Amino acid sequence: MFVSLTSRLFGSFQIPCLITILLLCANVAFGQAQSNAADLQGTVKDSSGAVVANANVTARNPATNISRTTTSNDEGFYRLINLPPGDYEVTVEAPTFKKTVLPKVTVTVGQAAEVNITLELGQLTEIVTVSDATAEIVETSKTAVATTIDQQRINSLPINERNYINFALTTSTVGRDNGRPIGPAPTTGLNFGGQRGRSNLVQVDGADNTDNSVNASRSTVSQEAVQEFQVVTNSFAPEFGRSAGGVVNVVTKSGTNELNGNVFGFLRHRSFQARNAFAPVEDPPFTRAQYGFTLGGPFNKERTFFFFAFEQRRRQESGFFTSDVARGLTASATIPVIPGLNPIARTFNNLTPAQAAFINGAVAAGTPTSVCGARAYAFFASSGGTTALTGSNPLISPNDGSLCPAISPILPGAIGPRFILSGAPVPSGTTNAAGQFIAFRPLNNLQRVFPITDDTTFNSFRLDHLITSNHQFSFRFGYNPSEITGIQVESQNQSLGQNDFSRTGVQKLRDFSAVTTLTSTLSTKTVNEARFNFGERRATFKSQNPDAVAFNISGTAFIGRELFSPVVRTETRFEFTDNLNFVSGNHNFKFGGDVAFVNIPEAIFELNFAGLFNFGGLSATTLNPAFAGAPDFTAVQQYGLGFPANFIQGFGNPISGFGNKPMAFFAQDSWKARPNLTLNYGVRYDIELTDQVSTLPLRDPLSGINLTAEQVLAAQDAMGVQQGFPRDKNNWAPRLAIAWDPWSDGKTSIRAAFGIFYDHPLLAIGFNSDIADAVQQQQGILTPGSPAQTALLNAVQVFQGTVCPPGGPITPICPAGVATPGVAAGAQYQFGRQRFNDQTFPGFGPVLPFTLHVQKDFEYAYANQGNFTIERQLTKDMTISGSYIYVGARHLPHPLDINAPRTDLQIQNFARWAGRNPLSTTEAIAFSIPASNTAAIPVFPCPGGVPLQCFNQVTPTGVPVPYGTQGQLFAIIVPGMIAAPLNNLGSRVVSAAIANFFRPNAPNYFLAQALSGGLVTPPVLNGALAGSLRTPGTVSPFGSINAQTSDGNSTYNALNIDVKKRFSNSYQFLASYTWSHSIDDSSDLQTLLLPQDNRNFAAERADSLFDQRHRFVVSAVIASPSSWNSGGGFNRFLSNFTVAPIFEISSGRPFNILSNQDTNNDQSNQTDRPTVLTDGTLCVPGTTGCAPLITNGQFTSGSLARNMGTTHRYMALDLRLAKLVPLGETFRLELIAEGFNLFNRFNEAAASPFIDDVRAFNQRAGNGRYYSRPTAAFDSRQFQFGLKLNF
Repeated sequence: MFVSLTSRLFGSFQIPCLITILLLCANVAFGQAQSNAADLQGTVKDSSGAVVANANVTARNPATNISRTTTSNDEGFYRLINLPPGDYEVTVEAPTFKKTVLPKVTVTVGQAAEVNITLELGQLTEIVTVSDATAEIVETSKTAVATTIDQQRINSLPINERNYINFALTTSTVGRDNGRPIGPAPTTGLNFGGQRGRSNLVQVDGADNTDNSVNASRSTVSQEAVQEFQVVTNSFAPEFGRSAGGVVNVVTKSGTNELNGNVFGFLRHRSFQARNAFAPVEDPPFTRAQYGFTLGGPFNKERTFFFFAFEQRRRQESGFFTSDVARGLTASATIPVIPGLNPIARTFNNLTPAQAAFINGAVAAGTPTSVCGARAYAFFASSGGTTALTGSNPLISPNDGSLCPAISPILPGAIGPRFILSGAPVPSGTTNAAGQFIAFRPLNNLQRVFPITDDTTFNSFRLDHLITSNHQFSFRFGYNPSEITGIQVESQNQSLGQNDFSRTGVQKLRDFSAVTTLTSTLSTKTVNEARFNFGERRATFKSQNPDAVAFNISGTAFIGRELFSPVVRTETRFEFTDNLNFVSGNHNFKFGGDVAFVNIPEAIFELNFAGLFNFGGLSATTLNPAFAGAPDFTAVQQYGLGFPANFIQGFGNPISGFGNKPMAFFAQDSWKARPNLTLNYGVRYDIELTDQVSTLPLRDPLSGINLTAEQVLAAQDAMGVQQGFPRDKNNWAPRLAIAWDPWSDGKTSIRAAFGIFYDHPLLAIGFNSDIADAVQQQQGILTPGSPAQTALLNAVQVFQGTVCPPGGPITPICPAGVATPGVAAGAQYQFGRQRFNDQTFPGFGPVLPFTLHVQKDFEYAYANQGNFTIERQLTKDMTISGSYIYVGARHLPHPLDINAPRTDLQIQNFARWAGRNPLSTTEAIAFSIPASNTAAIPVFPCPGGVPLQCFNQVTPTGVPVPYGTQGQLFAIIVPGMIAAPLNNLGSRVVSAAIANFFRPNAPNYFLAQALSGGLVTPPVLNGALAGSLRTPGTVSPFGSINAQTSDGNSTYNALNIDVKKRFSNSYQFLASYTWSHSIDDSSDLQTLLLPQDNRNFAAERADSLFDQRHRFVVSAVIASPSSWNSGGGFNRFLSNFTVAPIFEISSGRPFNILSNQDTNNDQSNQTDRPTVLTDGTLCVPGTTGCAPLITNGQFTSGSLARNMGTTHRYMALDLRLAKLVPLGETFRLELIAEGFNLFNRFNEAAASPFIDDVRAFNQRAGNGRYYSRPTAAFDSRQFQFGLKLNF
């Protein structure tokens, strides 16, 4: 509604408004400013309270000689604009009054400091010094929700890892983001106003410091180089943009007229740390050191200054694989000798208790059928568990003379290191050149403790020069190299702690930055600031083992290469900014804009190139329908059986580039309409000119189908998607705020603000849409099938090594003349590596690739932000404030499969085939239409002169419910693809794979042409589809189209109370409490997770992942009274001490609970949730006692709401104790001891999202949410000791 109102307000005024702003800024470049400065304002009065007009007010920084001068207006009001933060001497002169000097007035970044000045009658030569003057503690003109972290807090508070951005967490309105600031897709690590960690703007000295590829903050400077910074969490001014969350404005230190600096070092060591709760050894390696120095001073006093800072961080720590891989496999069952049926007694180990009970019960039944069933089931379950854990199988082959049906081709003798289903060898010994295992890994051999290293350096140099008194020049250069290893990632639903060392990441960064600023005082009321910003990030993220195929064993382990790696990219940013700030009467106008050139000239992104096998548990009936009623096989047993749920591998060209030209301009005014009333209003316009991407031609090596670039474009148009972003040009963002001092005494401020705040697009989305288009890169997807070499290519063959490419090498598994159908000539299967060469695509098979397109109607996200705040001064240095904060975000980007299967058509199609509904999701899509005559299903000419082949319908062996069409005569329309009852040829049945699983776009023309040897072309198939439920479509290579759409929404409501005291009487503190509720329908983009039901996105609306209902933080700095320095005895001993605590207690965070089964048959088991029964019990739809398999003609989705899991609450006390020891007149030594999580509380960092773990943990919170098994924890108690020599 607000957008439509805005469009009406600005629709007819856009062009004249734009022209006016451009004319006002015609003599300058475009820019953003005031992010590194402050204003000083107030009223000049005489001793009777009458205003004094035309008084000259000058503020001068004695340390740098920067000064500003203005005159008070007819109402006595003065305003000094664009002051660099620092301490100023303020001088006021007026005729017939004594000269008044305020020797130290401190202004901080983003502040509109208010200092009211009273003049005394007398001669101008007389001087009155007001030594205790300070800015009013209540900023009566401020309308944003903001907190300033000053130098005192930066120097004194204990911040873990000395990452100064985390000072923002000392205010309760800021939370920790679920996404971390390291890894393949890092974020800023912070949530502002319930928004994503990618929706924030971090500026350093006024320059945008964003990594636009992932919208994270680039590395900045050492904490020692930070003078102060401001955290704005709501309702910031129009000069700030490209953020729907919050803004962090960082100001770095400059040199002064005095030479000063420090040398420092901090150390942590395992000898004085508490053991991590998940550490499997008593004393894991742990060392962390941070050290460096700063030096600042004058090159030329009063004019030219420098400041240099250097810091290094070195870590040698331990990460932990915390999963119990054999969890649940604690039972065994023995089948004694049973003549004829079981010639050899065997004990079957590594079973679940339910499996052992089933086996024992079936053996006790004593019938040949039950004994043979128990025996086969026991072999599969035990072989799967044992092979998974050890890589070998001690059981004797089932081919031991038993009269039971054969279940394995393995000859008599020990099974050993072979897969029981095929007899193929387990490739557990395959290594790369570095000796790393790159294929099957026995789970018992996974490394439980692995190294984490950090080698990061911060270098920064700043130069400040006063060209003249009216023109100041500033230059800062930074170079920050970093290499971090042992990074755990959380994609594909795997919790922290379940990553094998092979999957942990190695991140290398090289961050360069150069910022040049020219500040020009054009008159006493006009200041212009022009800035040039250069930034470059060279980023590489690779897995510890770059050659290993990946295995996702849900709830247990993730092994092998991270699938979103390697990522190798360089992003450069050239940005020109400017703003013009002038005062006219009671108005403070600002106009400005910026233009940037962001370029990623070349990037490498190998999506799934390593290959990924998913294991989420295996239905017992999948291996044998006669196992109906038997417990399912666990994910670990499924791994050992070599029967994955699917296999995904990326192929093609991983190299591309992308660019963007963001531009913006703004106009704003701070109008002091009355002495006690301020209006802040303005408008901002943003546009992002991202690169437009053209389509490429395609050739399928298997079917021989060729598509031109125009035909690929037509396929995209048919689905309303594209590569790259559409241009979104209507991003006008008006903002309005008011601040009222009701009693005109400067002690109370009532504020209200509302506005629109546009986010900026994640360039990685555009880049991914370019390469993951099924043309430049193809995502090969295989489902389970027979391990036989001559079966159609499937995931089981790839895992067990039974793929025989045409023309490939002759081996015992692939003798001469044997080729696997579905593999293109030239495709190279890498035996022993369980994958293909990623540059030899085997062709489009039964499952077409998923893509990462962008919807054509994609719009940029924005947030409506508002707040209502009352702040009241309690004492001279203490205030209390209460705020209601609202953020409503619209058009949030998220992935959505806009080509999701129509499961209602899958069910109807199967009903035509079987005369009943399917008994499982697999049955609906796994039935086979005969292609030729076989012993199982004889094929013969149809009677009655129908020129087709016919067969009698047969229910497959072991299926518990016979087909309703059993014995009915069916005609083959297209062999292996389409059939129909002979008595109703207009009711045709289509193979699910040929139907593309009834996805909306089109049938799988590629598979039809490939399986028919080129005979069933698209026109032929279209003709045969008449009378079926599958409609023809545009020939396209798309399976799932996981398009970025922009219909996501979120709402955030919060109540915040802050009590703060600035430093006086030797102490300061901030006590901050926030109650908040964050609701959304998608929380971030760090994974490719889709909604549970792509056609019911509204069902995703729930508490967001970063919803934290309660957060309370207290931080304080308490120093020894200065009088103790000159005292004696005990006071002298306690002098120069500083104690600084941070205490936090906060609610747990939600997580999504998953069933790990594709219950709604949308070809993804990564998104399905359980059903919740009336008593709170969780179950999987389609299982006994749960929701039915089919609801309203579609496969059932779980009823449990999104994000119904929760972690336990967080609580920690951090404390810093410091003692300053003077060493003569020049040097001061600071002795520092810091403790983090002093109570050594177990603070849960992650929990397993899977239903089995949730049910086994069996705990619920008071609000009905579910706890689960913790998999990782925040730091246990740690101590850090430091020395700092200041001079």
